[in-house]
Amino acid sequence: MKKYIYLSDAEQNSNGTYNYFNKKISDMLKNELTNAKNVVFVPAKTDENIVLKNSETYFNCLVNAGVKLESYETLLNINSPEECEKIIKNADIVFLLGGMPSIQKKFIEDKKISEAIFNKNIICGLSAGAMLMSDYALCIRFFEDMSKVEIVKGYRLYDVNIIPHFNFFSNIDRVKKDFKEVSSKYKNVVFMADDTALLIKQNKPYLINDNAYIYKSNKMQKVKIDKYN
Repeated sequence: MKKYIYLSDAEQNSNGTYNYFNKKISDMLKNELTNAKNVVFVPAKTDENIVLKNSETYFNCLVNAGVKLESYETLLNINSPEECEKIIKNADIVFLLGGMPSIQKKFIEDKKISEAIFNKNIICGLSAGAMLMSDYALCIRFFEDMSKVEIVKGYRLYDVNIIPHFNFFSNIDRVKKDFKEVSSKYKNVVFMADDTALLIKQNKPYLINDNAYIYKSNKMQKVKIDKYN
């Protein structure tokens, strides 16, 4: 059974570290990933020290959620396309890490592993990874040095365009303008806060927590998707 899990982020501790997802997301991960023993992480950053650290962090987040994982591997530039494909084949879960969608897509295309990844039954994407699982990765101007919205063609695992971290950027004026721009040009744009996740199971969407919005009639409105029980 195909399962696609779109995550915005884990919970941030007071010291700025991440080691767990909130309870509802943790319960969903535990329920949906019952037989998974290993996971492979796909980078979205060029600094491999950060990628390795993030892999360890989100492996621990999954384990702390109750997923009975035994091991993980991280794909790196040093890996050949053949090695990457073998690692993916042996993994129960593919986890697309956060960072920049353009960097992640370049890695996937350079290693020629898109088919290997997206043929897997369980794919999780966090932040940039969730965006790349969308029809389009719509990189609105989260950061001040971004002069315009950047668009990266995603892999369209489901007919949705996820924009993560809504809770952090919803009050920034330049970002508010971007909300309107992308919602007018692209269909099914969902703005998702970090305490919320989207599960696609048997081609049906389920929302975990409800901090997810669409831009309609010049305002943000709660998205109408069945809640996960």
